[in-house]
Amino acid sequence: MEQEKRLRDYELMFIIPNKYNKEEAKSFADEVDKFIKEKKGDIIQFKALGNKRLAYKIKGFAYGYYFLIEFKLLNEKLKDLNKKLHLFSEIIRYQIIKKKVSKKEESAKKEVKKEKEKEKDKKVNEKIDLDDLNIDELLNDTIKE
Repeated sequence: MEQEKRLRDYELMFIIPNKYNKEEAKSFADEVDKFIKEKKGDIIQFKALGNKRLAYKIKGFAYGYYFLIEFKLLNEKLKDLNKKLHLFSEIIRYQIIKKKVSKKEESAKKEVKKEKEKEKDKKVNEKIDLDDLNIDELLNDTIKE
C-alpha cells in the first residue's frame, strides 16, 4: 500500500543545557529550525520557553533552555530529523509528537476543499457553455454561406 504523501503536523520540544548562554542556545535552536526548512517542512510556531529547572538532572545538568517548534513535515522526512536531533550534541533531551488535527480545523479544511471544487466545476461549465456557443455560431455561419 502506497503511503500518502502529505505534510503532517508535529510538535518538537527540546532542551539545551545552561552551560551555553541564551544567545548560543538560540543559535542551536535556529539550526534545528533551518534543518526542518531544508527538509521542506513548514514552521508554524517557534517558541523559546526560557531557562528552566529540570525535574531531574540530565547528563549532569539541573537547568536548561526549553524550545518548542510546531511544524509540518512529510512523514518520510521525520527519520532524518530524528537522526539529526540524536546526533546534535548540544541537545540533552528532545521529543517529537504527532499533533492531532481538531475536528474544527478538519471540517474547515474540508469546506475550503469543497469551495475550490465548486469553483473549478463552475469554470469548466462556463467553458463548456462558451464552446457550445461557438459551435452554434459556426453552424449558423456555415448554414448562411
